[in-house]
Order: sequence, then structure tokens, then C-alpha cells
Amino acid sequence: MSGSRGRNPFSLDNRKAKAMQVPSETKPALWGAAGGAIALAIVGFTWGGWMTTGTANKLADQRADTAVVAILTPICVDKFQQKSRAISWKRAAGPHAQERRRPTTSWPGHVPRSWSRPKPQPSDLEF
Repeated sequence: MSGSRGRNPFSLDNRKAKAMQVPSETKPALWGAAGGAIALAIVGFTWGGWMTTGTANKLADQRADTAVVAILTPICVDKFQQKSRAISWKRAAGPHAQERRRPTTSWPGHVPRSWSRPKPQPSDLEF
């Protein structure tokens, strides 16, 4: 029965025979491509400036930290100088300077001027 149909094209023997039928120039070409890829990777990562994701993330973190320090340094220096001026002013004013600035009246005496201004009257409004 199998003789009348011929050989099975999907048999294991048939696939092995066809898989081994490659041109003789293919194997050296594949080895050359693999060697070239390895050489390209070595040259790229060594001299070409390529980097892995981990290295790129570390570099980005370092640059971000440097930028934050560069931006915040003048602000921190200014605040430090303001604090040192305030501390030196308090020392120069003497130990009782804070007591003199402390209010002696109750809360209604400390209403800001903006709260105590008279409300505008309708006759004061311009149309």
C-alpha cells in the first residue's frame, strides 16, 4: 500500500536529507558574519560610545544629581547668608532685642492695616 503512494514527504528521513543539502560556501559565510558581529560589538562598546541600559541610567542619574546641585547651590548659599545676617543682627542687638519686639497688647491690637481700612462706600466707587 505504501509503495503505490510513494514516499512520505514529511517523514524524518526525507527532512534530514534535505536539511543537509546546503551550499558549501554557506558555513564559512555564517562564521564570518558571527565573527564580524562580535568584532563590531567589541569596537562599538569600546570606542564607538555604545553603552548598556544600566550604564546609561547611571550616567543619567549622575547628570541629574549634578544639575540639581548646580541649580540649588546659589539658593542655599543665599539662604545661608540671610540666616547668618539675621543671627549677627540678633547678636548685635543684644539679648533683650527679642523681648522689645514682642507685642505687649492683645490680639485686636495686632490687626493688619489691610483689615482695619474702612470699607469703600457706594459714593466712593467710580462707574
